Amino acid sequence: MPCENLVRIIDVYPTAGELQSNQNQNTVAYIVMELCSGDLRGFLKEHGGRIDMYQGIYIIRSIAEGVKALHSLGIVHRDIKPENVFCIQS
Repeated sequence: MPCENLVRIIDVYPTAGELQSNQNQNTVAYIVMELCSGDLRGFLKEHGGRIDMYQGIYIIRSIAEGVKALHSLGIVHRDIKPENVFCIQS
């Protein structure tokens, strides 16, 4: 289920099946994701640590929608922090 509030994963190597077949080896998974720049910490810093109420509501709602989409896939993020929230200014 694509969600505009999640970073798009392009590819995973090795595949999940390959990882499971190599259970006894120290295998590292590489995840290829879309390139994103500009995180929430930087956005807040650019704005002097202050944003208006409507920007705050938009940001919180966007994060919640992304987390909801992850949960619907059975995924728990476990590391939500400003550096892991990307801001795309339009």
